[in-house]
Amino acid sequence: MLVVEDSAISRKVISRTLLEGSYEIVETEDGFQALAALGNSIPDLVLLDLVLPGIDGYKVLTHMRKKAEFAKIPVIILTSRDTLLDKLRGKMSEADEYLTKPFAPHELLEKVEKHLEK
Repeated sequence: MLVVEDSAISRKVISRTLLEGSYEIVETEDGFQALAALGNSIPDLVLLDLVLPGIDGYKVLTHMRKKAEFAKIPVIILTSRDTLLDKLRGKMSEADEYLTKPFAPHELLEKVEKHLEK
């Protein structure tokens, strides 16, 4: 599972939550690192922040959806952006799920489990 989050604190909380669920994770802190990580191995799921240095989350997602090897990977957007416009843009970018920060650990695990079961 790939976690793309620029905030070290948020990344740590997300990673700890996923480790409790016994998931293997790779952490990146910006869009460039995320694309490099995708080139190294194909994750089962991507947790993607939208506000990232370098390349934002929308561009990472657009890149993923254009490449056949990444197109079917479930992507859950994790962001503090909670306007209707942001949520619509997330849907239009073909995100599988949109989770607004702050969220409870069980909410994250429920979303992850839902998309890994597919």
